[in-house]
Amino acid sequence: MERKNFLTYLKGGLMLLLLSLMFVSCDKKDDTRDDEPEANPENIIGRWQKFQVEIEDNIWEPGDPDEFWIFGPDGSFKNEDGGELTTIGTYQINGNILSIFSNSLDDPDETENYSGEFYFTNGNLIYDYYELETGEKSKVLFKKM
Repeated sequence: MERKNFLTYLKGGLMLLLLSLMFVSCDKKDDTRDDEPEANPENIIGRWQKFQVEIEDNIWEPGDPDEFWIFGPDGSFKNEDGGELTTIGTYQINGNILSIFSNSLDDPDETENYSGEFYFTNGNLIYDYYELETGEKSKVLFKKM
């Protein structure tokens, strides 16, 4: 009789464990958190370091720690690389689409125009975009400085 109670107890504990695992695994969300800022102009304003670059699906490598994208509250955009200002321009946000229109300071005829989705995750900015002239796609994780 004692063995039967032990097995019943064991089965009940196992069932409870399986139910707990099921709830934990079903509670997974994407990589954004509920407390992350919304994708809007006010939350993108500031200086962002090019922290990581996606080279393949979900494979990231270090970005250029000396490159910064700077978004002003007036819609201005600047790119600094190695402590030097390299491009200036403007940005626009429509929903979660960020478009950047800039020109090189070395060659004002050289444009750098991007458009794509942006969102925040773990306090960082992810910009999944393409170059408007070439169609080249990039995905970059920026860290706010």
